Amino acid sequence: MEVREPAGSDLVALAALMRDEDHEEAIRAGFNSGIHALSESIKMSDLSYVAIIDDEPVAVWGLVLGPMMSLTGSAWLLTGTGIERNKLTFLKTARRVIAEFSRRCPAGLFAFIDADYCKAVRWAEWLGFEVAPPAPHQVTGRPFVGAVIRRM
Repeated sequence: MEVREPAGSDLVALAALMRDEDHEEAIRAGFNSGIHALSESIKMSDLSYVAIIDDEPVAVWGLVLGPMMSLTGSAWLLTGTGIERNKLTFLKTARRVIAEFSRRCPAGLFAFIDADYCKAVRWAEWLGFEVAPPAPHQVTGRPFVGAVIRRM
């Protein structure tokens, strides 16, 4: 698995191959499509990576630092169907990416996850996030869970 900064072509390819659950989560978070979620999320991010397997983008991660480079950050991830071909490598890579994001955010890292996306909630817990009960998303009102890794 290659991990690097994403190019525009990576986003277009991943949007076409996005997992149904990730697409639904993007819509439930207020984006109008997968490519919209990817492009807007990249624009907001201070750091982002794409994971490539067999020349195919399979995941894009991003980190949005808090206001004025605060000690916290928000992590996000959108995945394609290609991660199913090599789950273990993806999980190990995800753990390294989240560890890097955490190092850049000494007070903590947080994420918001569609409460109905059980795989994503379990993935966050596996990575060490504490998951809160569902609450309405601030834009769409859909149930999302907050997830946090506290460091201080």
